[in-house]
Amino acid sequence: MPTLKEVIDRVDSNKVNGFSVEEKAAWISTAEMQIAQEIFRTDGAAYDWDVDQDTELLLGPPFEDIYELYLMAQIDFRQGEFNRYNNELGQFSTRMTDAKAWYIRKYRPKKQNFRWFP
Repeated sequence: MPTLKEVIDRVDSNKVNGFSVEEKAAWISTAEMQIAQEIFRTDGAAYDWDVDQDTELLLGPPFEDIYELYLMAQIDFRQGEFNRYNNELGQFSTRMTDAKAWYIRKYRPKKQNFRWFP
């Protein structure tokens, strides 16, 4: 699973931006909380760059691109690149739907046949 630092480094190598790592960590925290709530049904935690940069994020392959898409969308939004923002956010939403479906298929409890009457 990718770490906070790895995601930020990958995005920075592909997208020129002047935002601080603290800001980017906060944006990834927002995505991570959404992932925690919508997929795993738990509460997420906000990341502090100074403490959590080597923390592994919740989703690994094949869904680790979710974090990059969300981070790129936030950068584009703040730079006024609204067409790119909409495109990346749409991809993020699609990948979230895919991740939810995968999680349900993989971890759904097995159905049991109950007999209510002897």
